[in-house]
Parts: sequence; C-alpha cells; structure tokens
Amino acid sequence: MLKTVLHRLRCPACAGSLAADAIRQTDARILDGALRCGGCGAVFAIENGLLDLTPPALAGPQLAQRRHFDWFADNDTQSYTAYQASPFWVAEDGLTFDAWRARIDAGAWVLDVGCANGRSAWPLLSRGGVVVGCDISPKLVRQAIARAEADGVADRTCFFVADCDRLPFADCSFRYVLTYGVLHHLPDPARACREIQRVLEPGGVHFGSENNRTVFRRLFDLLMRWRPLWIEEAGAEPLISEGMLREWLRDLPVRLECTTSVFLPPHVMNVAGHASARSLLRLSDCIGRAIPGLRGQGGLIVFDARKTAA
Repeated sequence: MLKTVLHRLRCPACAGSLAADAIRQTDARILDGALRCGGCGAVFAIENGLLDLTPPALAGPQLAQRRHFDWFADNDTQSYTAYQASPFWVAEDGLTFDAWRARIDAGAWVLDVGCANGRSAWPLLSRGGVVVGCDISPKLVRQAIARAEADGVADRTCFFVADCDRLPFADCSFRYVLTYGVLHHLPDPARACREIQRVLEPGGVHFGSENNRTVFRRLFDLLMRWRPLWIEEAGAEPLISEGMLREWLRDLPVRLECTTSVFLPPHVMNVAGHASARSLLRLSDCIGRAIPGLRGQGGLIVFDARKTAA
C-alpha cells in the first residue's frame, strides 16, 4: 500500500480516519501490517502489499461479483487478460483512453474504480501523477500489484480491494475518477455515481464508459448467443442510458456530457484483427455519430460528469 494514499482513505464501515500499523515497509509503501479505524476500531489487513478495505460483511450481490471476477482473473475458459487482448477491446480501449488521457492534468491524482488488473490505469501513468485503483476481486488486484512491481511503477500506483458501492475515501480526494465498464456490474449504480461525485474535487471529472441502452442491443444479444465473446455477470442495471445517468446525478452540481461508440458488432472487429480493428472502429464511430437518428445508438455510452461546485 502506498503511504501517501493513507490521508485520503476512510473506514468503509463508519467513515472514520485510519492509522497504519506497519510490520514490513519500504520508504514509500507498507508491505505488511494493518490499518486501524480511530472511530469504530475496525482493522483492515495489509498482506504482501495488498490492502483489503471491504466492509466487515459484504452483501450477496457484491459477493457474486467477487466470485465472478476472481474466476475471470484466471481460468481455462477465458481469462480477463485474454478478454481485454481481443482486437475489439484493444481498439476500444485505445481510442477511449487516448481521449481521456489528453484531458488529464499532468501530475494529477486519479482514482480507477473497478480497476481490475490495471487495464485502465496503465494508459494514464504517462501523465506523471498517481493512480489509485480499487476493485472487489482480490485476484485481479494482485495481478495489478504484480504488474506495477514488474514495470517499476509501484511507487506511483496503489491497488487495493474495496466495495465500489461505498468508496473508502475522504471528500474531495481526487481530481479525476474512472469507471470503465463498472457501473453495470454494481447493485446500486446510482449510489456509486453519487459517491464518485463526493470524492471528486470541485472541477474534477468522472470519466465513464458503459453498456448503452440501444435499439441494436437485441442484435448484439443474438450474436452473443450464436458466438459468445465473453462471459458477463451484470448487476442491477445491465444497460445504462443518458437519461438514467442524468436521473442519478439529479440535484448534484454536475455537468454531464455523453456520446456513444461502437456502431458495428465487436464480432466484426475481431474478424478484422488487430491490424484493422482500430481504424474500422474509428471510421464507424465517425459515421455513426454524424447521423442524427443514429448518433445515440452506439453499443457503449461514453460520458464525463464534471463536478461544478463543492
């Protein structure tokens, strides 16, 4: 666990401040020890650099997501690493993260909610700041930590286990927050959106990408039954629309902007292969967004929600 993150953390049970008891540490990180809440006395272990900040009792939906993503981390059917390495996701990740990275201030602190194995964290490290990632899956978080150590960026990253429905951070802790395909896995995405606005600084931005509620969804579902590309474990809201996001953020000082992406089935881009998938995705997005009746019907809704006031 990165020591400089400690003052931003709060107890997930009572929101009290946390103090560190280090058993094994370096100048920058606590490798073994615990965090203790000064309010309720809860203790959260740190073992081999992995902090587990989940509440004392996880509800059923969160446990189901943990089981799914622990399985997805490494299995004989399709690992998470293999899933994200498909031509479609390499192309979509590249275009989305390039656009977000260009808008992130150099040296800023970024929170990656639902960080998985660091998939969305690594493209942002070039901005020179610190990326903090949390996820419900201990196995995926361990993969992110191992990758950070192997790549020599462990002193600029902090990955730990937490429940995204109840973010264990102080108010106004981050300039930017990411949720990349995360909200549709949660039991209460509305609460998660409000929590993200709480931990953002005034002027900070929540960048997100989710399954869109589109007229083409039935075609996609049919193709996935014919030839599945990945194994999904959706939460309470498998599909998310701009209207839903606006309702969840209603009465908060937020400016929401949305667009959509992916106007061709991912199957087509996988057939095109890595050499052509990004160009095909960029071209089809450009055409789809230019047609008035089509521009909101991409398979993914990509948005940013800027916090306009404290």
